[in-house]
Amino acid sequence: MDTALLRFTPFYLNVGLTHSFAPDDPTWQEFLAGYRDASEPVAWVHSFYLAQARTPGESPYGCFSYAYEPNTRSIRFHFMDRDTSGQGPLSDERLQARRRDLTAMFADIQREIPSADAVRGRSWLYNLTAYRRLFPPEYARSAAPVAPEFQYMSLWGQFLDRHGGGAARSDRQFPRAPSGRDNRRRARA
Repeated sequence: MDTALLRFTPFYLNVGLTHSFAPDDPTWQEFLAGYRDASEPVAWVHSFYLAQARTPGESPYGCFSYAYEPNTRSIRFHFMDRDTSGQGPLSDERLQARRRDLTAMFADIQREIPSADAVRGRSWLYNLTAYRRLFPPEYARSAAPVAPEFQYMSLWGQFLDRHGGGAARSDRQFPRAPSGRDNRRRARA
């Protein structure tokens, strides 16, 4: 279980740890020990998350932020709904604001990290036309299949909308368990 949590979930990052994914990190070891010993593991994981997770702050690039990965000389950028306009962050009305966010971010990257020679934007959001239209067509054409990086994959958007409610389309597209089968896993006692 320890290896699965480290290698196949984004939890290590979600609790504010670095991209090192070091299995011997003291905070990570505290998490694993607490999880193993908890009488109610789900409740314990949630409370640990709340105690450790960093609150996303302001970004000088609006809804975008980035991390530089020196080992690959690449920029990994991230999207988070920080738009306070009351309109959707990817709506037609906010299209120019998102393009300004990206322009400012990449201008800073070019100035501050001239050694960066690649951009990695791996997100389920590329499935949305409203997101893809933010980028030059040549960027979209450069997309190539990559091996999954489960530690970075927070794939909540397929099932939840931007307000945390159920995404209406998901319940129709996600296959249901056949009748008579219970596919739920029970938390260990």
